[in-house]
Amino acid sequence: MSSIVIGWHNEARNVVAQEYVSAWTWGEVIEAMRVSFDMMKLADKPAALVVNMSHPEATLVGHESAFAPYQKIRAMVPSNLKVIVAVGVAGALKILAETFTRAVSRRTIRVEFVDTLADVDRTLEKFYDKGI
Repeated sequence: MSSIVIGWHNEARNVVAQEYVSAWTWGEVIEAMRVSFDMMKLADKPAALVVNMSHPEATLVGHESAFAPYQKIRAMVPSNLKVIVAVGVAGALKILAETFTRAVSRRTIRVEFVDTLADVDRTLEKFYDKGI
């Protein structure tokens, strides 16, 4: 999973960051989500996920369908995940992310798309009043 680096985005340890640094596969995404969601479960408050795909080298490899990974990821989403901030997501991946958002909207998860890492904290600040 070296193509996706995972860590805490903040000192409060309720915002997990995924940084896609090189070519990735759906299998790596599923594993990254599993690890990230397990980290979120340790937080005793609402959590957020920052998905950084702004590196030019961070591209999907392979031609497998997104349907099966989508189903696996959807089944793993922890109840305390409230916000996903996606950095540098465009094209078909943005459409997929928007579809995912609509599918899990019953869980009240907001997805925000931003262009740069500089926009992440400003975007998360909008949700701090809700405990993020």
